[in-house]
Amino acid sequence: MTPLARYQAQLAAHQLKPNAAQAKAVQYLDDLYHALETAPEATWWQRIKEVLHPYTAPKGVYLWGSVGVGKTYLMDLFFDTLTIPKKRQHFHEFLVWMQHALRTLQGQPNPLTQLAKQVAQETQVLCFDELYVTDIGDAMLLGPFFAALYAEHVVIVATSNIAPDDLYKDGLQREQFLPAIQAIKAHSQVVHLETVHDYRQDHDPTGNRYFYPLGPEADHHLAQCFSYLTQNQAVNDLPLILFERPISVKKRTDSILWLSFEAACGVPRASPDYLVLAERFQVIIISQVPQFAPQDDRRVTTFMNLIDVLYDHRIQLIVSAAVPLQELYPHGRLTPAFARTRSRLTEMQAETYGKSCQL
Repeated sequence: MTPLARYQAQLAAHQLKPNAAQAKAVQYLDDLYHALETAPEATWWQRIKEVLHPYTAPKGVYLWGSVGVGKTYLMDLFFDTLTIPKKRQHFHEFLVWMQHALRTLQGQPNPLTQLAKQVAQETQVLCFDELYVTDIGDAMLLGPFFAALYAEHVVIVATSNIAPDDLYKDGLQREQFLPAIQAIKAHSQVVHLETVHDYRQDHDPTGNRYFYPLGPEADHHLAQCFSYLTQNQAVNDLPLILFERPISVKKRTDSILWLSFEAACGVPRASPDYLVLAERFQVIIISQVPQFAPQDDRRVTTFMNLIDVLYDHRIQLIVSAAVPLQELYPHGRLTPAFARTRSRLTEMQAETYGKSCQL
């Protein structure tokens, strides 16, 4: 079934509400699907023809818009229907993988080109969820790496809250990142989902899982949640070891983890750390989340990465925080990217989200 056919089937089954912006985006994805699925196989005759008429890969799709408008849903609709070699990752996880892979190629000529060739051998399509850039090191690498990927005919489909021209806005040495923007625009259909309604806000927020302000009452609520969830389970407070680094916990069982924000995000951690937690625990309680200041870029980024991993893996999350969710990070350079985190935290409080988790 094609992306368009599946989308129309879900509309007919009343699983979705009609949405003109989504319908337009699906058409772009459907066109790309047909271009990829009908591309000629690399037979010996095709290779000979490519010498005379080099193959040009179809343009990918860059879906951008405000949070909760269905960007990830649409990309997953496209990804799930593809039958050719493909790979889907949260963009931050991809950056972590890229940095690690480059370390293994240290000292070798043209490591980014080598890495792009490796990717191209494994997949024809890369799907990136939540493309945003905050780190200068990543910004410096992405221009030549995207160019190398496109040279290998890798097609990229991405979602973002941010228009291509606004990526890494006001970042250090941003002029070094401009080639990445130019490459994205040259090799992508840029599609803006102009929908103001956040569908994640439609979930019924019964069964509160976000407690504020900090203090004895919030602590009592978390203790009640932990006690209820861990009935007849062995409880301990032994530290966890993540990639040879200890992380202190308040309490834990085999499936329930309670730790402080400082333990979870107070020191630099990356998505692989949180992937270990998501694979091991079904419910995670995080206490004492502060209100972030404008200069808290590192802690905000770490917290966003944590929420993305837990959301993607449908982990139950219970939080105590200093302020209401809407006031958690009111001002700062990462405010546009944090809008998605806030929206996901809202959905993660909902009873419907809890029922979809594996408990």
